Amino acid sequence: PAFKWRQRIGFGISDYACNLAYLVANTYLMFYYTNCAGINAAAIGVMMVVTRFVDAFTDYMVGVFIDRTDTKHGRYRPWMLAGAPVLAVGMALVFAVPVNWGDGAKLAWAFISYFIMSFGYTMVNIPMAPIVSALSADPAERTRIATTRTVFSNLGSMTASLFTLPLIWMFAGASDANSFNAVDNAAKAVGYRNTNIILAVMVIVILVICFFMTVEINPPS
Repeated sequence: PAFKWRQRIGFGISDYACNLAYLVANTYLMFYYTNCAGINAAAIGVMMVVTRFVDAFTDYMVGVFIDRTDTKHGRYRPWMLAGAPVLAVGMALVFAVPVNWGDGAKLAWAFISYFIMSFGYTMVNIPMAPIVSALSADPAERTRIATTRTVFSNLGSMTASLFTLPLIWMFAGASDANSFNAVDNAAKAVGYRNTNIILAVMVIVILVICFFMTVEINPPS
């Protein structure tokens, strides 16, 4: 029983980390780019569309490479571990656009950093579906493992929703939404940057714990 719960919780927290990254980026990134970094909204829209097309290719390629992976740590866990620092670095960089740079340079920073974050998310997230079959040979236990992942996914979204804005306000030198609106864009940018550095560190720590708490005991043939 102890091993089963270790597998369930160890795997479940991986989606907690993913949702910390995913929800914050999808909720606040466009506002940050346009209102804090001063990047044209249309250019950012084009950048995100292009990145989605690139993601379609990288998702496929990562899946192909995972199928060809065979290590003493298993097929899937090494990719989640390797993707953790990539995702974390991307999380920190997307909210760290140098606001004093020119428009073209800022857009290039945004594009490169957004791609790094997206690729890191791909490396971590793509193995999370097929690894379930490797964590147990028992179909009922696989269901429990997948359910635990869903629970932690919701907890990750809730954590990001509850604590992200207060952290941003604090690092920007504000106490609430009204005082945050009153500070200049440079202070707001500092709030976003420092908050995401903290979240990035959390993501690395959680995914490393996930790696060591799970074991692929039912490897694919």
